[in-house]
Amino acid sequence: MYKIEFTLKQHTPLIHFQHDQEGATLRATEVKPKLDRFIIEELTKLKGDEAKLRFRHCTEKKIKNGNHYIDNPDFRQEWLDLLQGLSNEHLAFDYKIKISPHGQSITYLKSNETRNGIQNPVYFANLGDSRPKHYSESQSIELIFNSFNRGVYNLFSEEFICKYFLFNNFGSRQSKGLGSYYPVKINSNKITTLPEKFLSKDDYYIEIESTEEFNIFSTIDFFWKWLKSGINYNGFYKDSILKLYISNNQTYKWEKRRVKELFLDLPANNDSKFFVRAYMGLADNFTYKWVPKRKRRTGEFYTPIDITINIECQNNDIQRNSAPYLFVPIKEGNKTKIFILYQPEFSSKLDNQRFNLTIKKVEPIKVIIGIDNTQHKPKEISKKIFPDLSNADSVIREAKAFLEGEQDKKLRQKAADLIEKAKDFIEFFNSKTLTDISQMKIINTPSRAPNLSDLLEFAYSHIGSTFDVKDFSGSNILKAKFLKNGK
Repeated sequence: MYKIEFTLKQHTPLIHFQHDQEGATLRATEVKPKLDRFIIEELTKLKGDEAKLRFRHCTEKKIKNGNHYIDNPDFRQEWLDLLQGLSNEHLAFDYKIKISPHGQSITYLKSNETRNGIQNPVYFANLGDSRPKHYSESQSIELIFNSFNRGVYNLFSEEFICKYFLFNNFGSRQSKGLGSYYPVKINSNKITTLPEKFLSKDDYYIEIESTEEFNIFSTIDFFWKWLKSGINYNGFYKDSILKLYISNNQTYKWEKRRVKELFLDLPANNDSKFFVRAYMGLADNFTYKWVPKRKRRTGEFYTPIDITINIECQNNDIQRNSAPYLFVPIKEGNKTKIFILYQPEFSSKLDNQRFNLTIKKVEPIKVIIGIDNTQHKPKEISKKIFPDLSNADSVIREAKAFLEGEQDKKLRQKAADLIEKAKDFIEFFNSKTLTDISQMKIINTPSRAPNLSDLLEFAYSHIGSTFDVKDFSGSNILKAKFLKNGK
């Protein structure tokens, strides 16, 4: 039997569904299928389904030619020899994996059960009703490959396994940097292969002077939002890089204005608009939030109501779509490099698809009409004006009376903003009903996917080599470098 042993360093936590059980770490049931797929892609020099089809074809000894079978001119015996049972039925390679964590620890994330847990900026699933997941971390992990197949043994070189772990994260939210591992030893010998070896001069990474998980994931979250949808944090505004890229490189615009035309009374113009954000990861819904006039940018259209719109593809085979970029944090001393790897095999299935848009919910409107000082801590007294608008005028008069008598500057501003929001809401529904805007609308993706391989180059030309990572209040968290691998 041939045996190879790697020692892995865990660079970011794994979010594990069995966090509370001994050995809750990397699972062979996730590592092996991904490694099998990686082997196929490396052998065929193709990606995704195209790689699997090519590999399966090249491991068929006979192929059909009309009503007869003939010898396959593309047959690769050396590839077939790598598979379990010498059969390409399941495309499983002939080796076994054993994974042993050392120094394992669990960190609880914030959930309904662990309200004092930490918050990860890219993971919010614990705030729902499903069973919560938490961080699983290990000081080191032993990964042992066993095989009687010499061909498989020869595949698993230092460079091969290092490249595999650079291009694959594990567990929940892996595309946003969770579950990052990288080898540090092979058969007790120090790994010398650096991640940069596998990147082209056109690849990009972010570097921060921190190894704290909150800073790492805040950086990823901020950059991804800026890239895909844009930033609006308490008046700090950055246009979507994707929006600017499409405007500069295509004859059409992205879908955001079209959705506002369909649901929020924005006058239509003559521009063609397509659902471009679908190519950056298909979300379940669009959310539009009201913004007070004091924070609005001149020339922009703002929604008069808080609204959530469901998105559903008419093609039942396309209900989820992963993002085309993988964020891979690698800690080096007191800093972290976050490699941004383009993985384009997602795109062609989305071309020329139709998506149904329906109202999921309209957020109710509340205004402050008083303060309850009978409790240990003063509590705001509010009244709703939706869905029943019949008492809207009287409620707003109460809110204005409270505002006139209130001395606290911060509370006065909040009360004034809510009154303004209520007026916008009432004006919007004076001309329509909830039934009017609840009718299903349709948007399309373009007939051909935009070339997103150049998106980071375009981002670099707009962002530059440094940017400030901010929180929702618009305050700085830390400074990040945005760097090109070849420079």
